[in-house]
Amino acid sequence: MTITDQLAEEAKALIGDRAEVKFLNYADVPFFNQD
Repeated sequence: MTITDQLAEEAKALIGDRAEVKFLNYADVPFFNQD
């Protein structure tokens, strides 16, 4: 788990039930170069 993932999980815990939290993972999105 990366530091970014850990911070996101901590933020989710602090927010609690006050908002819906979703994590976006762009690791599987292919790189697109317009050139």
